[in-house]
Amino acid sequence: MKSPAVSVIIPVWNGGKYFRECLDSVLAQTLRDIEVLIVDDASTDGSGAVAEEYAARDARITVLHQKESMGAGPARNAAMAMAKGQYIAFMDSDDLYPSDKVLETLYHKAVEQDANICGGSLYKIDADGAILNMNIPYQFFTEERWYQYQDYQYDGGFYRFLYRRVFINKYNLRFPAYKRFQDPVFFVNAMIYSGKFYVIPGWVYAYRKEHKFIIWDTKSICDHLHGVCNILDISNKYKLNKLHCIMLKNIYITITKRAKKHINLYVIKNIFYTILHINFIIWIKYVYKKI
Repeated sequence: MKSPAVSVIIPVWNGGKYFRECLDSVLAQTLRDIEVLIVDDASTDGSGAVAEEYAARDARITVLHQKESMGAGPARNAAMAMAKGQYIAFMDSDDLYPSDKVLETLYHKAVEQDANICGGSLYKIDADGAILNMNIPYQFFTEERWYQYQDYQYDGGFYRFLYRRVFINKYNLRFPAYKRFQDPVFFVNAMIYSGKFYVIPGWVYAYRKEHKFIIWDTKSICDHLHGVCNILDISNKYKLNKLHCIMLKNIYITITKRAKKHINLYVIKNIFYTILHINFIIWIKYVYKKI
């Protein structure tokens, strides 16, 4: 049996009114040779029923129901284990594709360039779909070309890319079971193993912001810091100075703005763990060059 061109993986946990819009944007893609793997992460708002409704209408959709909520990372891992596509695309249940040609364009370009990772630009929209920002630093490309990750060194926006499935499986690339910051860990590891990626100009993903309240509890803060530590280890190992400094800034914001109400011994332990991983010599050299 021929493998589909792209497997689109969508974890959903209480996707609400945006879930249908997300699915509609996927199923409207001009690239028809896709499979859509929806993982219902124990939703309580009827999102699982919505997924089954769409699956009944379109044979390309497969729905997995998890008995308890495990988070987006494990949900994506479960779908990756059964994905058959030549390439894998990831989408959140409240986001959408800005064009019906996104997957077709990215897939054909990835095949043409024999790329492990191929993507484009991302922009942000609000609860009503109005555009918030179309020129996000590091997530906006103006020309078609190859990038070396050594020259790019960014950790966000993994949704903007297709990933070759055999490449993902070769290096057993999976999402850590963190409540927060699991995506950058997967993305940076994928980029490190690939070494380079191909991009096209134009927007390929609409990321929704300002439509839900994010709760920063002790667990999410600790997981976030663990994720940052993972990337600090990588940036230190491969001498990725810019990425290292982005993570240092992330630590500062997490501790000063998000952890104030949740500081306890467990969080403090993780903060010290993070600090121990900071290479101040790298940081000083990078700041000196910027000055």
